[in-house]
Amino acid sequence: MSSSQRIIVNTIAQYCRTALNVVLSLVATRLILSALGQTDYGIYMVVAGTIAMLGFMTNALVTTTQRYLAYYEGEKDFSSAYTCFGNSVLLHVLIGLGILLILLGLEPVIMLHFLQIPTDRLIAAQWVYVAASIMMSVSIIVSPFRALFIAKENIVFISIIDILDYVLKVAIAVILLYVAQCDKLILYGGLMSGIAFVNLIILGAYAHIHYAECHWVSWREWNGKYMRELTSFATWTLYSAGCFMVRAQGIGIVLNRFFGTIINAAYGIALQVSTATSMLAQAILNAISPQVYKAEGEHNREQVFRLSNSACKFSFLLVSIVTIPMLFEITPLLECWLGTNNVPEKTVLFVQFTLIALIGDQLTNGLGLAIQATGQVKYNALIINTIKVLTLPIAWLCLHCGLNVDSVMWCYLIIEMLCAWMRLPYLRRTVFFEQKTYWRTIIHCVPTIIICIAMSWLCTHFMHFPFRFLVTISATIIAGALMVFVSALSNTERTFIYNVIHKHHLSC
Repeated sequence: MSSSQRIIVNTIAQYCRTALNVVLSLVATRLILSALGQTDYGIYMVVAGTIAMLGFMTNALVTTTQRYLAYYEGEKDFSSAYTCFGNSVLLHVLIGLGILLILLGLEPVIMLHFLQIPTDRLIAAQWVYVAASIMMSVSIIVSPFRALFIAKENIVFISIIDILDYVLKVAIAVILLYVAQCDKLILYGGLMSGIAFVNLIILGAYAHIHYAECHWVSWREWNGKYMRELTSFATWTLYSAGCFMVRAQGIGIVLNRFFGTIINAAYGIALQVSTATSMLAQAILNAISPQVYKAEGEHNREQVFRLSNSACKFSFLLVSIVTIPMLFEITPLLECWLGTNNVPEKTVLFVQFTLIALIGDQLTNGLGLAIQATGQVKYNALIINTIKVLTLPIAWLCLHCGLNVDSVMWCYLIIEMLCAWMRLPYLRRTVFFEQKTYWRTIIHCVPTIIICIAMSWLCTHFMHFPFRFLVTISATIIAGALMVFVSALSNTERTFIYNVIHKHHLSC
């Protein structure tokens, strides 16, 4: 299978996983809410959510191990890949156990002084806290195994495991509906932590059987050189992820300081919409990243840049095709989702700004793969991602000077666009990135964007009936997809799609 074909297959697997998991998540949430009741479900969400704030660590750690494993595979250096994986497992075990001890040590402070938990449910909440802490620790320990599958481009298996994860969550919700003689909140916390162990066992066993890099690890394998490399790369990757988290949570705090909790509801909804939409781009990046890292290991810098440009193109197109009709239909979409009278004030404004910022970021988001592949993560984190945090003091200053809430979102949008475009000169200066090729790749996206905007405008200006947004979104996605096929795909990518359609037609 060629690189373009593998990218398409892996992307389809990611999208199928995402679609199924969204449906299963909605089903599980409804069943669990019914089984636990609003009070216990709220306790679980606030307790587990507090620990889940550390979830950004897992993705950063997966990226670190994946980069080095794919790099050594590109170099055909099996010995280094073997040693790297062993040291990565040791490092993640130390981090996972360290995080677990810290969280358990902070339990009295968080449960008694930070969170407001009803006294009669305090013991159950404490058990949930322990279960959530174990889940976080296990998710960190399982990171090297997930990274190994991604480095080997076995995205399909990872997608299957993620779907199984949500199927088990639905099964737990059904069990809770029929269990009566126990504390359901404690049982739910215990079963959820059990899913984390199931993932660890399945991923570890499969990797041990199919990949020689995965082996029984001994502390005697500790290698200072690999540990320093992994720790350095992980530190700056974690710093970058931390900047994103601090900005996202910090804006909420700034808004709360000046406007109260109602505005936080609007901002929280905007973050949910933006996060869900960004999963489209993440699917592309997950599919392409192993090949980018392998190309760097092969010392094929031209291939690194070509694949990174393709990542920019496809993530930008896929996000735009879905997001543009949403921007035109955002008010009826929010009213359908939340209820006509339940949409908090300023929600439309926040959603529109965050989605526009997301589209703009995708123009160079794929270049982050080239930055990681070439190892230029330190100054990228310090220069570019630190600027994102500057949104907070600038937003606070705007509000302090009497400007309205719109100024906060303008700060968010302008700084996001600034950081996105800074990737271009940064790569040119550090690894001599050729910008002309990038612009030639991106220019092919223009017809698709024009068609999507035109189709969305036509639908919203000439059609007026309930649930019009279904027609607008469907028509725009179809028109955009056709234009992508005509103007944005390369000959190789177009030929592969032709072959897939032809084979499907013959099989029918």
